[in-house]
Formats: sequence, C-alpha cells, structure tokens
Amino acid sequence: MLAIALAIVLAPFVVALASLAGLGDHVRPWGDLALIETSVRAVGSRSVLLGPYSQWGWRHPGPLYFYVLAVPYRLLGSSYRGLFVGSVLLTAASAVGIVLLGARRGGRGLALWSAAVVLVFLGAAGELAVDAWNPRVTMLPFALAMMLAWTAASGDLWAVPIFAAVASFVVQTHLEYGPSLGAVAIALLVVVVWDARRARRDVEVWPDRRHGLGRSAWLSAAVLVALWLPALVDQVLHDPGNVHAIVSFFGSHGGDHSLRAGIGRVGAFLGAVPARLVAGTVLQGAARRSAVSWPTIVSGAGLVGAAFVAWRRKARALALLVGLVTLVLGVSVISVMRIVGPISEYLVAWIAAIGIPLWIAAGWAAWMAVPSEWRTRMPVLARRGVTAASVVALVVLAIEAASAFEAIGDPAPTTIAATAMTDAVSRQLPRAHAGSVVVRVRGNPALVPWAEGLLDGLEAHGYNVRVERSALTDVSLWSWELTTQTRGATVVTIRPARERGATDTQVGPVAIGVTPRPAPS
Repeated sequence: MLAIALAIVLAPFVVALASLAGLGDHVRPWGDLALIETSVRAVGSRSVLLGPYSQWGWRHPGPLYFYVLAVPYRLLGSSYRGLFVGSVLLTAASAVGIVLLGARRGGRGLALWSAAVVLVFLGAAGELAVDAWNPRVTMLPFALAMMLAWTAASGDLWAVPIFAAVASFVVQTHLEYGPSLGAVAIALLVVVVWDARRARRDVEVWPDRRHGLGRSAWLSAAVLVALWLPALVDQVLHDPGNVHAIVSFFGSHGGDHSLRAGIGRVGAFLGAVPARLVAGTVLQGAARRSAVSWPTIVSGAGLVGAAFVAWRRKARALALLVGLVTLVLGVSVISVMRIVGPISEYLVAWIAAIGIPLWIAAGWAAWMAVPSEWRTRMPVLARRGVTAASVVALVVLAIEAASAFEAIGDPAPTTIAATAMTDAVSRQLPRAHAGSVVVRVRGNPALVPWAEGLLDGLEAHGYNVRVERSALTDVSLWSWELTTQTRGATVVTIRPARERGATDTQVGPVAIGVTPRPAPS
C-alpha cells in the first residue's frame, strides 16, 4: 500500500516533467532565473561560494542549490529546461520523503493521509511548488525538514544528520526560512538532550543510546561543515564577507511591520490546504485573504484539536509534531514583522507549507480519537473498502495536482521577450569567443533584469560577457560579472524604449544598441 501511495504522489511530477518537453533548448530566462542559470553554469568552471542574490545587497548564505541543479543541467545539455527538471525532482523527492516519514511514525494509515495532504498542497501551489525560483522551490523541502525534525525528536536519531542537510539546503537557498528552521533545530537539540538524560538512568538502554547519539552528532557535524564550507571560505576571502553583510543588514534593520501585520500574513497563508480542498482556491493571491477567514480558522481548530488529542491520549509523537508546528508558526510571525519594506507575496508564500505538517498532525489526531475498539472490531470487508476509497481519493487528488502542472512548459512572456532579445543581439555581434562583450545599463533599475537575461543568454551562446559596474548593477550581479573596463570590447547598451536611437533594436520595454569592438590601431 505504501508503494501505491508513493506512485500516486509521484504521478503529478511525471506530468510536470512531460510538460517541460515543450520548453525548448533555445529558450532564455529573464531576471532572477537568469542569474540562477549563470551561477549553475559556473559550477565546475568558476568559484561559486554563495547562494542567489537578495534585493537587499547580500546573497543568500550558500550555493548548495546551484550544486544540486548543476547535475540535471549538465545532463540535459546545459539547457534552461534543466533548471526546472532539477526543481521538479527536488520537490518530488521532498514529497516522497514526507510520505515515508508519515509511514515511519504512523504506519500505512498515516502514509495515506500524508500523501493526501501533500497532493492537496500541490494542487493549491500549482506551478509555484516546482518553480526553479529559490523562494518557491524550497517550500516542500521546508515541510520535509520539519517532518525530519519531528522524526528525530521522536527517537530516530538517524534523521538528525538528514535534517541538518535538508535544513542547510533550505536556509542557504532562501534565508527567510532561517529563523524558523533555527528554532526547530534548537527545539530538536533540547528534546534529544532531555531524552538522553532520561536514558542515562537505565543501564540497559544507555550504552546503545550513547552510541547512537555519538554517531548522530559526528555525522551531523560532518554534514554541517561540508555544506557550509563555501560560505565560510567566502567570509575568509572577502572583507567584508557575505555573512558580515547579512549580520550588518539585520542588525541595522529592526523590521517595518507590526505584530498585527505578522499575524495577518501568517494567517492568510496558513489555510492553503482546506481552502484548496473545499473551495479549489490556489495559493497565488492568498495574501489578499483575511487572517480570520474560514480556512485559517479551520486550520487553527485542527491544530488545537490535535493538541487536545495528544494530551488526552498521552501521545508523545503527536505532541511533538503539534509543538513543532506551533513553534514555527510563532517564529514565522516574528520573521514577517522583520521584513524590510513591503511584504511581497514571494517573501511569505512559504508559510503555506507549514500547513502540511499541521494537517498531517490533525488527521493523525482524528484517527487516534476514534475508540480503539471500533478500529479493532471493524470487519475485514469494511477495512478493505476504506483502503480502496482512500486510494481512489488519492488518485482524484493526484489528477487535480497534475492539472496544475500542465502549463509548466509554457514560457512566460518575459522569457519569450528575453529569448528574442538574446537572438536579436547575437545576430549583431561578431562570432562567439571573438573578444569580450560588455552590457551597459542606462535608465532605471527596472532595466537590470533585462541585463541579467542578456548576460545569461549571450554567455550560453559562447560569448565572454561582463556587465558594466554602476549603482544599478552592483546589487544583483556577481562580482565576477561586473567590470569597469569597456576598452576593446563590444558594448551592448540597454536603455528605455522611449530613448531608442536610430540603430537600436526594440524588444518589449527596452531599446538595445550595439557598439562594435574598435578595430585594432
């Protein structure tokens, strides 16, 4: 039955991979995805020590996401499609992990319920769940990290180093998860130490427990050192390093938002699972939902009900899961309050993933609330009927989730424009590898994503490309992509379309002029 549940959960991802066949090899990204591709392409050829760029002038802590994506990217001929194949596989692996952990703690019934919760969430998130953009691709891995922490706190110490690896990946890729997963790590450590102190009183149990604790501690330490070494190297090589930039930024910004705003945003996204299941609502636009809307109230009631059942049944594992979810909800409110500037939806959409362990806990509590004699006296035929109905329900949910992935291979308008821009410019340039190309941005910050797309596109065509350093480009581009030297290079200037020159090419809102490399004197 577990194999059937896993196969059904994986079905929407198979549809997503099939849909990506329509994303041709010639397609070029725009903006942040262009920067992600340039960094993935650089793995193995240049030093990549940090994660994706942040609009606040620092990088997300580590490059683990780029290293992971580099594998499918290379296998698929270094095509843009490889980024999305990688993000789909990452999300699929996280979904499988959540179901397996549900089975580990609660058997076949909790595995089926975990699969249902994951499928409902996938249907709500749709393309957001498998988008290669770093704030989105991390949602399912974040839920997996919470489930791993719960499993480790429940006594499976082998899950501790795996939690360390998954949590490191999530935080390195998108720092917004840092406070929540940091709090989870501290809570896990407290539970493990508390259990160890109790185990020491039992002379028969303690030797094996001590051996397991030591092995788990050493493996976790090795994982953390290996995965965070690039960030530490960057900090040592550069003054100030990226870690210093992050600490300085948050040390000088106390946050712009009230407790009410924090609770409001958390509440708005918390009800993604019931909103999808009952009303077919998708995750996009959830920020417009009130914190006291019915999906949020239902989710809160589910968490309270799970806590009550855990107390009445003295179910330690359930109590631990409820406690972790409650802890993360509280910390996420503080995280939202400390956001600098407007609370953009992409900065808080990850909160919806907390609903996965929340509803796993609620469903498990509902099953525990059924009197044990009712479960044991249920006729065999009735049990088989319930199992069959559960499988049918999973299939229906999988079809709903798969329908949300069908359009993933359709290029976005900005992607189509970025591809046209790259093609138009490359036709005006000398052959690839014949000297360097410098991209110059004139106008306003809205043009920088076009420069990022052009940088990535021309580099993919084999050109040696740099972007001219300026106040507009310093924030988002890697230091090795910036230059102050334009002498002897072909200069490609991006300016607003309204300032188009006689020889410029217009693509969307930008005008592009190419100044050939001066002939040698």
